[in-house]
Amino acid sequence: MSTEVMGVLGFVLALAVLVVLVCKGMHLAYCAVITVLIITVTNGMPLMETLSNYWGTVGGIASMFLPIFLFGAIFAKVYTNCGAASSLTSAFMDLLCRKAKNPETEQKITIIAIAIVPVVLGYGGLDQFALLFLLMPIFMKAMERVNIPRKFLPAFMMMGLCICCVGAGAPQQNNFLPTTLAGVSGTAALIPSIIGQIVIGVSGVTYLIRAVKKANANGENFSWGKLRPAQQPDGKQPNPILSLVPLVCVCLLYNLTSIGLPYSMLLGAIITIVLFFPYFNMEETKFKSIVASLNQGVHDAAMPILCLPAFGIGSVIAAAPGCQTLTALLEKIPGPPLVSCTLMLVLLVAVCADPKAGITVGMPIALDIYPQLGVSTAAIARIGAFSMGVLDSLPIAAGIPMVMNMCDLDFMEGYKPCFWTSVVCTGLGTLAVMIVLILFPGLAV
Repeated sequence: MSTEVMGVLGFVLALAVLVVLVCKGMHLAYCAVITVLIITVTNGMPLMETLSNYWGTVGGIASMFLPIFLFGAIFAKVYTNCGAASSLTSAFMDLLCRKAKNPETEQKITIIAIAIVPVVLGYGGLDQFALLFLLMPIFMKAMERVNIPRKFLPAFMMMGLCICCVGAGAPQQNNFLPTTLAGVSGTAALIPSIIGQIVIGVSGVTYLIRAVKKANANGENFSWGKLRPAQQPDGKQPNPILSLVPLVCVCLLYNLTSIGLPYSMLLGAIITIVLFFPYFNMEETKFKSIVASLNQGVHDAAMPILCLPAFGIGSVIAAAPGCQTLTALLEKIPGPPLVSCTLMLVLLVAVCADPKAGITVGMPIALDIYPQLGVSTAAIARIGAFSMGVLDSLPIAAGIPMVMNMCDLDFMEGYKPCFWTSVVCTGLGTLAVMIVLILFPGLAV
């Protein structure tokens, strides 16, 4: 067996082992290292040099994401424990569901609303990781009200992020990276993009409505697990309009100043404490209650931080000799040019276990081959953006175990709904974009 083939098989073996170990309940932190060792050995790479580069990559990723996770988790916890999340959610739900004739209708309206909110905030400029922390307490209060089991929480969060991040004009990495590599506008292929986003949203909401109804019929109900927020004194909650202020401040600080996302969320936490100081639990003293909320936020941040080693797997795969062999094989996928381009980019994202690594490897190749076959660079860029959102939610992707940990869910319990909304529905959206661009290539502008 040639070294090149051995390297490709090593990718398959390593990622299969990663899936099995994670599904068996083993922690992603050390499973990621095992995966890297398998890739290194099967590709004949120097062990210590590869590990050194791997940990260097993880360190770089940690320096970027650790403050986001830390301050995001602290903000989410103080915003929840002071009652602001509950107050805002109750007012929002009362407004949306005031004409709902029965609980089933109210549940459907809630599912649709939960799908839309991340899209609005994501287009408003909030980073996808910030949205995970900011929206989780709000979504959970809404799910409690209409009795949606907590196992659907990752599916809700990932669906909203998928709709937003792949879309034309979105200030998100999934849109920015492929369009920048292609040298086209961030709004490239706007109409096909909108069609694809609608397909993701409609198919995702349809699935969730049916799945939640079936779960309720089987006796499944909402539960907080370990995520139950502190109770407010005397049941009092902040004014719902005032509860919007910290969220608006975070958006404005992030988009209109140069302080960056982590410190925008830190200031959001400080603003929350100042505004809603009287509403923190008074079992002992307000000060101790606030300190407890801050400490809980740090504890919550530890879960996604410990998943960071998995984010470095893609760099090892991209540097492995087998990656070149795999890319050469994917270039030869038969069919119309845009079909083979889509499949190549989607599969590279999956194999690299990281959308950024996959698209960084795949886009230069696609831009070298497919324009000569009549495919516009704008079409390649939009397909690239959607491709980043299809198989980036497989069990091998670092973000999925991280989200499961944040939601206090067993992997097997929470993954099925998440798979449907973030893999199947996003795949349907990508298919729709591809078909539209094949039938109407003039829309790739």
